[in-house]
Amino acid sequence: MPKRKDGRYEVTIQINGKRKHFLGRTLKEAKDKREQYIEMQEKCPLAEKKILLKEWMSAWLESIKNNISPVTHTNYYYTIKKYITEAPIGNILLVDLTPAMFRTYFADLLTEKSPRTVNNLHTILHAGLKQAAEDGAITVSPLTNIKHAKMPRRELKTLTNNQIRQMIELLPEEWMKCYFRIAAYTGLRMGEISGLDYKRSFDFKKSTLTVLQSIVKVGKEEKISTDLKTKSSRRTISVDKNTMEMIHAQISRTLQKKLSTPHFKDNGLLFCRDDGSPVRRNHIEKISRRVFKLMELPGMTFHSIRHTHATMLLKSGVHHKIVQYRLGHSSFQVTMDIYSHVTPEIESEVIHVLDRII
Repeated sequence: MPKRKDGRYEVTIQINGKRKHFLGRTLKEAKDKREQYIEMQEKCPLAEKKILLKEWMSAWLESIKNNISPVTHTNYYYTIKKYITEAPIGNILLVDLTPAMFRTYFADLLTEKSPRTVNNLHTILHAGLKQAAEDGAITVSPLTNIKHAKMPRRELKTLTNNQIRQMIELLPEEWMKCYFRIAAYTGLRMGEISGLDYKRSFDFKKSTLTVLQSIVKVGKEEKISTDLKTKSSRRTISVDKNTMEMIHAQISRTLQKKLSTPHFKDNGLLFCRDDGSPVRRNHIEKISRRVFKLMELPGMTFHSIRHTHATMLLKSGVHHKIVQYRLGHSSFQVTMDIYSHVTPEIESEVIHVLDRII
């Protein structure tokens, strides 16, 4: 094959009626480039489309919209918008992305953002780019071998039995006492408590509570969602007698509110605002901050009540699997990872058990 006038070799291939040209300093180099192109076309038929990272991630999110919860979609949308669409990395072509680019990007973000934020972005990007590889837009996700940033293990803050009683006593309204009592004695998430349905969530004969839905924030509004955080979130758990009595009294208060309030929209919620709409998350958080300030417990949050419930059960000898079920964790491992700090305390009791049984 003769050389071109510029001294390089040229080989061609025709695909879909269009001829592609490949140049090389040697004939072998030109042929190798052609073979690489053919291989790329077989593995990545979309590579020629010149798709930007931000375009792919936006299209991917739209494609999975019906398979994820509104809360997850909102999280993904704003994360993609802030860290991909509005960032320089979003303007890079999919086929040009490299692991080194993401290592540098994540390292830069970690100087300003928490590991949790960066890991959330990593998870979303990896899911989207894994789909890109499966669809033939790239050969492999550049995030395949990039690990999450290390998360510093924070000490979980929990309440004592006396502090739980004090907390409930300090709350000024009966509905608040009931709300926080449910949190302490069931370990439900805030959204799950706010989503309790007075018509369907309770079995007073069996003394049980069933999580059927949750309250999620979509934009600026709180809405009822049956798409729970995990499959394990939909569960029925046992509830103590005193808590069930408080729930019964709260149902009466809700029905009275319904009868005395014009234009009340009955969503079936055990806890609701005057018009029947869901209680706002920031309102519950404000109440918890106020009561913990009165108790002089800095750093304690509403979620600490859930940790308290789990920790007390584990210290009392309740099996981790039962605690996992009550909390609605997706796996046994999640429960073990979060409450690993309790294990050494439980283990120290083994010697007393052995003394009794041997």
